[in-house]
Amino acid sequence: MKRILQYSVLAVVFSVWPFSQASTPELADYPDQYIVKRGDTLWDIANIFLAKPWHWPAIWQVNAQIENPHLIYPGDQLSLVYRAGKPRLEISRKTVRLGPSMRISALPEPIQALPSVSPEVFYDRSQIISFELLDTAARVLSLNDGRLMNTDADQLMVVGELPEQAQSYAIYRPSDRLIDPQSKELLGIQMDFIANIEQLQSIGTPALFSATLKDGRREVRVGDSVLLKVAERSTSRVLPQQSSQPYGGQIISTAGHQQLIGQYDSVTINRGAREKTKVGDVLLVSQPAVRAYDSVGRKSYQLPGQETGVMMVYQVFEKASYGMIMEAQQPIKVLDNIAVAD
Repeated sequence: MKRILQYSVLAVVFSVWPFSQASTPELADYPDQYIVKRGDTLWDIANIFLAKPWHWPAIWQVNAQIENPHLIYPGDQLSLVYRAGKPRLEISRKTVRLGPSMRISALPEPIQALPSVSPEVFYDRSQIISFELLDTAARVLSLNDGRLMNTDADQLMVVGELPEQAQSYAIYRPSDRLIDPQSKELLGIQMDFIANIEQLQSIGTPALFSATLKDGRREVRVGDSVLLKVAERSTSRVLPQQSSQPYGGQIISTAGHQQLIGQYDSVTINRGAREKTKVGDVLLVSQPAVRAYDSVGRKSYQLPGQETGVMMVYQVFEKASYGMIMEAQQPIKVLDNIAVAD
């Protein structure tokens, strides 16, 4: 799918970005010019010029010499220059004069903001809900012909309250209770996507509906929950940003429940909308602090945790959020700390 990155969005981000020259450290060996290649992303390009790639909106400058400069394409030439003592990344393009004739050529695809990653590493269409919502959610009552497994276009019966029948619904199954490791608060229930449903129709009783399965990822079971559907996600349209709220937290689970977490893996953190977490927030990941004992001096010392990577939030819920690991200097683990990147 072609994804369009509009400068109008960049302009909005740029207008509210509170950076100065001192807060946008460029690399010591950045190139004078860079030619955009097919497959590049803004994150990749920022890594060429900056020590901290999430600061790229602070150096981006729309080139007024280009008429209607909406997109960045392979072949564009980028240069890091200084205007009024501040670094600016500018774009230039060659002007080619063409005579009147008929030509057919394929349009180049604009570059994306972030890497396009396989959906398997994301919480694909999953969501986090409260225990109260899970307790009152509609559920699958029975499957077609009493089957134990179902496929697309099979019929099923749903029981429960569905007040927004005009909306799209899907079937979910609880997979994990998300507990804050420090406060022990129940942050929510991880609900894994099972299948979409369509042709939802009441069959006379207010709380009884028939429906048809569509786009099933797993077998549907009696008792599975029916919730408002969450749209498929893509980080390619998410603009990384420095959070204005100084919050910290921890990684509390992963999409694949793996022990070690690497680049482009998805994680859950124990911070959500309640803590002013926003989509696009860039966070630093670090190991927890440890204590080391000096047997000679007979004294214990607190050692700060080592920074292990960088993550970006791409979905926010009330008390928890999903994020993607953008950079990993070494393996990341559940219970590693997160903090707002400077």
